[in-house]
Amino acid sequence: MKKIKKYIYLIIFFLIFLTIVFLNNNNNFKILKRETIYPILKIVKNNEILKYINLGYKNVFLPNTAYGKIKLSQKKIKLNNSIYNVNHGYGKNYYKPFYIENYKGHIYIIERNGNMLKLPSKDLINTKDNFKSSKIRSDIKKFNNIYILDTLIIKNEIFISFRENDEKCKKFKIIKSKIKEFLEFQIIYEPNECGNNIQAGSMQYYELNENDGILFSLSSPFFLVKNETNLSQDDNSIFGKIHFLNFKNLKAKVFAKGFRNNQGLHVGSACILSTDHGPEGGDEINNIKINKNYGWPFASYGEPYEKNDINDYKFPHFLKSHINNNFEEPIFSFLPSIAISRLIRIPDNFSNIWKDNYLIATLNAKSVYRVKFDQECQRVIYFEKIFIGSRIRDLNVSNDGKKIYLALENSGSVGILQAYK
Repeated sequence: MKKIKKYIYLIIFFLIFLTIVFLNNNNNFKILKRETIYPILKIVKNNEILKYINLGYKNVFLPNTAYGKIKLSQKKIKLNNSIYNVNHGYGKNYYKPFYIENYKGHIYIIERNGNMLKLPSKDLINTKDNFKSSKIRSDIKKFNNIYILDTLIIKNEIFISFRENDEKCKKFKIIKSKIKEFLEFQIIYEPNECGNNIQAGSMQYYELNENDGILFSLSSPFFLVKNETNLSQDDNSIFGKIHFLNFKNLKAKVFAKGFRNNQGLHVGSACILSTDHGPEGGDEINNIKINKNYGWPFASYGEPYEKNDINDYKFPHFLKSHINNNFEEPIFSFLPSIAISRLIRIPDNFSNIWKDNYLIATLNAKSVYRVKFDQECQRVIYFEKIFIGSRIRDLNVSNDGKKIYLALENSGSVGILQAYK
């Protein structure tokens, strides 16, 4: 009898061992462990569980929002590119950054490494699984080690901003191609200046003095380094600015300056809006005006990541008042940071009670923020945080304005927001 029990225990132990080995090699379990188990363990370890239980008065989750019910569906896309990222304190993270464009009944998916595919919009909406996508053929790989920052379609042309990851110094470029069976890209902007960590690159169509062109953003190249340089304030540098690129002569001029990592850009009839990543705290929404200065690296409502001793906490590192130091105040500054990303104006067709609202994507907060500005875009009247559960790299809207597309980079899925009828 004792021998039988011994054998039973050995068999149970062996089965448990095999289960652990299987789960550790199972990709779905790895994702579960990375995205759910590790964060929960970290919360429990730090005795922060009560903070997450006591979320606040009348917090709601999708499909409920403060104004009506919103449906979120997700469609997995077969992406080839995987970006490895470590910096969250509870394990390794794999992100799949991509960008979304909407053109003539098709959704275009552009991965960070230049892989491109398209699929019919109706299939994305109506098909549960196994919808067909086709690879977009192009000559984009003629550029070396590209790291795509943004995409934009204007009429029948696609524009792509990216950096070339040269080991010595990274360079920024904008290319374009006619949309056809095989995309043939040509460089339309290629400055000589290079930097060590180029981000932003957001693009929007804009008309300046009756000249067609695009506004595009460029981060400070040293925004992760403790000793910041002043390139964002240097009129001879391309970095830390919003530029206007004239389509006629393909020359760029500084439109506004003083930015850290300005990833979001929206051009509307009432105003131009931009989002900017702060340091530790201080993510900004800015009302962009030509020839204005937004303060970085001198003014910020955040503080540096690096704090070496108690003296670093006694006085603010950055100027807090922008206007008292001849800089433009942000419309709003988030404390703590939300890792602010793209923003769009919500179409009027989307929801009768979401009219004149904007949607802001976030990365680390894994949420979208629905925001209402006043008519002059000088202040935030209200905002609502809507938890999505994934880093959101990009936003776009359907042709009928009734759907909002989200680039969910944790899972490599397209999220689709729709108002309940």
